[in-house]
Amino acid sequence: HARAVSFLSHDIACDLATVAATQRCDLLLLGWHRSSLAAETLQRLVHRVFAQAPCAVAVFVDRRGDGLATTPGGAVVMARTGDDEEPEADATARALAEGMGGRTRFIAGPPSDLFTGAAPAGLPRASLAGAGAGTGARPSARTGSRLSSRVTRVTRTLLALDEPAGPAYDGGEALERVLREAETARAVVVAAGAMDAGAAEFGQPATAIAAASPCPVFVVRPSPRAGGAA
Repeated sequence: HARAVSFLSHDIACDLATVAATQRCDLLLLGWHRSSLAAETLQRLVHRVFAQAPCAVAVFVDRRGDGLATTPGGAVVMARTGDDEEPEADATARALAEGMGGRTRFIAGPPSDLFTGAAPAGLPRASLAGAGAGTGARPSARTGSRLSSRVTRVTRTLLALDEPAGPAYDGGEALERVLREAETARAVVVAAGAMDAGAAEFGQPATAIAAASPCPVFVVRPSPRAGGAA
């Protein structure tokens, strides 16, 4: 079961980690959007909770602000990103699907090491990945139109920026497959990637999926005791 906790804090990440330890929490749920905090402050907070929490951490990313659909049915997509099992992300996907009266759909997501080309450091790397440019994949007409629109927006942003170049993540056909599934899904669940993989938010491919998904995304960092990297 879930419990809401309210308290005043001068060190939110540390205090959340302490609460999680003393209350023997299995999962901490954090929000990413609609916050009174600046984006950079929120990003640092999430990364600190990732580093300090003794349990799994899930970040709810709702770029569009529509929330989770309340009507029964529909799938929760679990995007598996590697050869290793992701038990806590799997469990989160199953619990969400059960709670919403839907089903869980497991698909293979893109791996974490598909870095190509260069992108300005100030551009969210997931935006370039979300475009799926240069992958040779063949998405549906509807998804293809949306991806093309993302390519246009990202290109304009690239031309407007004058910043040092850095590696860009390109999830290729596997990323586009996840985005196609997300068109009709209630939510997508994906494990957080390595925080040193060159992504600004959640590591890859989680950052790319969270940036481009048309439905809410839960990014799950496994608990250290489950073998996940904090």
